[in-house]
Formats: sequence, C-alpha cells, structure tokens
Amino acid sequence: MSRILHLLVAAGAVLALIGCGGGGPGGGSASGGGGLSIDADASKSPAADAGYYKIPSTVLGPVISGNTVTFTYWNPNASSVTANLYSAWDDSLAKVAATIPLTKGASGLWTSAPVVLPAQGYYTFNVGGTMVLDPYARSMAQWSHTASSSISGDAVGKGAILDPALTGPDGGWAATSYFDGSRMRDAAGSLAPYAYAGNRDAIIYEAGIRDLTVDPALTGFQAQHPWGTYKGLVDMLPHIQKLGVTHIQLLCPLENYTYDQTKVGTRELNTAQVTGANYNWGYDPQAYFTPTGMYSANPNDPAARVNELKTLVNEIHKAGMGVILDVVYNHTANDAVLGDGALPNYWYRASSKNGAGSRDVMSEHKMVRKLIVDSVGFWTKEYKVDGFRFDLMGVLDTVTVKDAYLAAAALNPRTLFLGEGWNGFYTGDATDYNGDPVAGADQNHVSAFAGLNVAMFSDSYRDIFKKGGLAEGAAFLADAAQSPAGLFANISGRPTNFTAPSTSNVVNYLTCHDNLCLYDALAYALNAPKTATADAQILARARIGYAALLTSQGAAFIHAGDEMFRTKEATAAGTTTVSTTGGRIFVHNSYNASDAINLVKWSNVYSADPISGAFANYATTSNGYKLYAYVQGLIALRKTTNAFRLPDASLATNLTLLQPSGAGANILAFGYKAVSTDGTGTYYVFHNADAAARTFTLPAAISGAVLLADGASAGTLPITGSTTAELSDDGLTVTVQPLSSAIYRK
Repeated sequence: MSRILHLLVAAGAVLALIGCGGGGPGGGSASGGGGLSIDADASKSPAADAGYYKIPSTVLGPVISGNTVTFTYWNPNASSVTANLYSAWDDSLAKVAATIPLTKGASGLWTSAPVVLPAQGYYTFNVGGTMVLDPYARSMAQWSHTASSSISGDAVGKGAILDPALTGPDGGWAATSYFDGSRMRDAAGSLAPYAYAGNRDAIIYEAGIRDLTVDPALTGFQAQHPWGTYKGLVDMLPHIQKLGVTHIQLLCPLENYTYDQTKVGTRELNTAQVTGANYNWGYDPQAYFTPTGMYSANPNDPAARVNELKTLVNEIHKAGMGVILDVVYNHTANDAVLGDGALPNYWYRASSKNGAGSRDVMSEHKMVRKLIVDSVGFWTKEYKVDGFRFDLMGVLDTVTVKDAYLAAAALNPRTLFLGEGWNGFYTGDATDYNGDPVAGADQNHVSAFAGLNVAMFSDSYRDIFKKGGLAEGAAFLADAAQSPAGLFANISGRPTNFTAPSTSNVVNYLTCHDNLCLYDALAYALNAPKTATADAQILARARIGYAALLTSQGAAFIHAGDEMFRTKEATAAGTTTVSTTGGRIFVHNSYNASDAINLVKWSNVYSADPISGAFANYATTSNGYKLYAYVQGLIALRKTTNAFRLPDASLATNLTLLQPSGAGANILAFGYKAVSTDGTGTYYVFHNADAAARTFTLPAAISGAVLLADGASAGTLPITGSTTAELSDDGLTVTVQPLSSAIYRK
C-alpha cells in the first residue's frame, strides 16, 4: 500500500471507528458513543503481527444498547476470556459478582452475548487466568495505588460499564463545539474574534488543575465546584481568558496510577515535602479512554468525572478558548496496564527509554497503533477537545502520530498537535505492520509532518534564552551572552538543533512543568537573594523573556503561573531540588511534591480571593500583577498583526536582525525588524538584557514610529514618556535602557 493511500485509508477508517459506523456482535451503542470500531485491513505484516491483520469491523470495550451490554476484547493467543463483574471499587478480584463468558471469533476478537446491565458496573477481563484491565474502558472505578496490595489481585484497577455519550456537560454542549478563534474575548470581556488558522497562531497555557485551584486563599468557589477539581478550574477561567491565550493545555487529565483517590479534598501543605506527597502530575498512565478520578469531586462515581471534564471543556469553549489534552502514549505506569501478562511482548518493546522505568509502548504494532489512534479520535469526538500534547513523542513512530492527527483533523480541522520530539528515544522497528518505513516522531524526523499542524518543542529556544533540561543555569536572560545568529534564528522559528518544514512545526517556550519555573530559574542562575531589589531585577528579566517569546515566529507556550511570579521554593533540599549559594532551595521536578510547593499563589496578582472579586481586585503594586499585565499586553499585541506569525514564504525577506553598536561575537542585546504581510505595519523589536544601555542604528529612519512596549508596559496603545526606550529625533537610532525591551510599530 502506498504511503499516501495508507494515510487516506487510516483517516477514513477512523471516521468509521469513532461513531460513523457500527456492526459487529451486539450492534452499536444506542447513542452512537459506546464503541470503537477497528477498520478492516488485509495488508501484509511482519512476524510480530502475523495472523492479526484481518481485523473485521466491530467494536472494542463495553457497548451499551438499551439495558444490555456486550463486551468485546482482543487477544489472538488467549485460551479463554471472561468478563468478571464487581460491586465495589475495592472488591478483591476473587469477589466476583457475576461472570460473563466471551466467545472467540475471527482475528483474535472475543465477544460476549448481550447481558442485562448490572446494578454496579465494574469489570475486569480474566484472560486465561491473567486479570486484565480493559484498555478500552470508558471510565474506571475509584483507584488508590496505596491500597492495591490490599485489594487482592487488583494491580491496575477496574473498568466501569458506562456509555460516556449518555453523560453530557452541565447545561448541555455549546452550539459551536470546537475552537476556531471566533468566540475569543478581550480583557474587558468584549467579543474579539481572532483569525486563527493553525499552530503558528496558537498561544498555549499549560494548566495543572490542582495547582491552579488548591491555594487556601481561594474561598469563592461555586457550590459543586470544589478546589482541586475539573469544575474548580471552571471558576478560575476568567483569569486565563483575560490573559488572552488561545488554548488551555490540561496537564494529564487521563487516568493515571500513582495517586490515592480516597484522599481527594485533602491539601498537602508541607513546604519541606519535595517528594512523596499524594500529588502527581500524571505521567504514569493507567487508562487511555478514561478521565482521571484525581480531579473529580466524586471519584467513586464513574459517570461524575465524565460530566466534570466535559463541563470544563465546554466552559473553556464558551470562554472563547480551545482545549488541549496532555497525553502519555509512550509508556504506561507498569506493563500490566495494557495486559502484557496476557499477551507478552506485543504491547511493549524491550526498551525503556521513557524515564519512568516501565517499557516503551510498541506503537508500530497494529493494535497498539489502533489503540492510540482510537484514543485520540475518542477524545476529539466525545469530549470535543481541540488538540493533544504528546509526552515523549519521539518514543512513538511517525506514522502512528500522523494517523492520530488525521483522525482528529477529520473531525476538527483546526486540531493542534504538539509534543516532546527529543531525539534518540525511538527503539522500535524500522518498518510497521504494513511494511512501511517508520522512525521516531522526533526532531530528526519532523519533516514527516510537513503541511500538518504537528509541532515540536524547541529546546533550542528554551536553552538560548533561559537554559533548562538537564542543565539549569545562566543564558541570555541571566547575563550569559549568546550568539546573535543563534538568537535571531530562534526568534525566526528556526531552531538551531533541528530543521522544521514550517514555523507551524515549532513550539517556542521558556518554561513548562518540567524543570524550574521562570522565577526560580532566574533566581537560581543569578544566585539572587529574596529581596525587593533582586525581585525587581527578576521581574525586568522575565519581561524581556516574554517580550521575546510573544514576538517570535512559531507557536507560543506559557507555563501557568509563570506570568504572575510563580515559585516552587521549598524549605528542604532533596534529589529534585537545586540551591543557590545563598541557600535558597528550588524544586525542579515537582511531580510528587506537596501542594505548598506546586500551588499557584493568587495573592501574587489579586488583593483578595479573585473569584469573589470577579477577577478585578488586582494588587496593582505587586510584581505578579505587573508581570501578568505585561504578558497580557504582549498577547493582545501579538494577535493584532501577523508580523510575529508570518507565512513561511515571507520569513527570509520580512525578518531582519538588528544589532547594537559595538556588538561582539556574543551579545546581551539584539533586535529584529518584522514586516507584516497583512497591512498592519512594520515592527521593530529590541531586547537588552545587559547592565548598560544599548543603542541600535537602524537601516532607515522610522520617524513617527509608535512605541507599543517598553520595560514597564506593553499593549496595543501608544506609550508616551517612556523612561526605558528612546527613538532619536531623526528616527535613525533607538536606545534601550538596561534590562528592558522595546517594540515600535511604523
């Protein structure tokens, strides 16, 4: 099968797979959302998939029709399969309420006869004596990893029998489901449509649900919207909407393993607990079709989490923004999650490059690829999400990621994919089950996604401005001079360590959940004490960072809370911390640190509970508010012109590097000229991270140019009387004061 034909077949098959088709034993769901089809494909396959390639059109997982349910499971090697039903989440696996036999059919598919829906709908599959969690379970029973040893035999949890299509968001879905920019609003709440076409137009806000809602100072939550939950985040949306971002990226909302859901509602406020808290980012997947109960107000009700996540997605859309799910398809919490014991060495490779200790998922195998593509299609159709962020995308193969993108884009043409395309993580086969060549979905192979809205994080951008990864330290923003060519290449959407076909394949960022947040990174690099003077300098440097980020070509990515002086400072050191010479301790890997370390402190921006104050009670003299307002202004400016979102064909001619007088091989000040193609003007951007003022001589006079950003403010309105930026009377030079940026429009 040709490469193009294969992709077209994959895209078409997924349309049938996620609700446009049916068939198979037991029929489809009465509501159209109960089952996922596997497309027919008689292609040749390597030995690993031998005998599995004739997969008929049917459904996997529990399919509910009226008051009956039919179970379908895939395992070509099993000698027997039964569905074991349970009454409670913590029942021993030996405490079976009922047993439903499945009968083996063609291509390794096992199917039950329709049975009456049980009163309590929890289940596992017994596959030849091995207990397996259904990888297609649409929800799960409550889970506690600390109790798994006492729930005899239950190492990975139980699926819940429900049809998620029968549970909608509060108030029903909005008329227009997917994000398209038309419902965006400005900071005052007025409708401000944004011409959003693709990734380069995206401004992404990475949001941890618990982090943004756990602050004890938040007291105004609506009834049924408790802190730490999907609906709790609904109450915080005005802050994010006023900031102006296009998408909210939800940190790992799929079910994950290492969390005790019986303790939902308990804060962990020990500033010395840098590891071991009942807190987790969620990069230990347990189920790929299930919202996590970690953010549910009632994790013991499998339908509640479905309603709650759908409500959050719906409210984000109503606020004019899109939703990205952070997904982890490269590994699972342990090898039992996908049933390795029941079908050894099919779901997982022998390698473990993912850093979690479990084996890498073998995406190049047919049914593994289908699981991933099905999952992406399911979330796009059933939960109406707008994109996906792939953890360690480079562990997966290029065809799987492309097929998943096509599945989502067939439903939502503006689907956005972004991922960690770090090189050297793919250890899979060189060909997939079709015999097609595959490689890691990484920076070395980003050309596989030419013409698609599939982007990769630019560690090149991060490192030249702020450092990060495994090497926290000084970069441009913290007194480490850099190459002007390197700085210009990165703001132009041309990372220096990989070649992207388009700026739509590049995500620029300073920080994310990994490593130090922005305040901590700058304080650590500068060995800054906790003083007002030091914090004022960090504020100035952070402003430069955001002024660069939001005038760069490519998608822009912001870590939640960094726009308001977030810190993860701790009172005790550990293996996940770094320390300044003055003894300040910062957590660089807070994946299971306490709430006290991970929380976003809202008093950084607001004088009191912002919910009660309608997000208007700003603490205007605080550093957090000053940074928030600055970033807000930059985002508004970015959206008014395509000068910072240029078509690829215009990059070479419409971007020009500007250097200050006396510039050497490495510099702490640089600028660039960006000529829009939409008639909104020519922009001159300058950044001075040096301790002295820097003057730029321009190639032509820009007399009468309007200053839109300086070292203190940014936005769409002209700034007069600036003390940090000066355009000479003849319009030929711009002088930028220390630790400040300037943006002029001509």
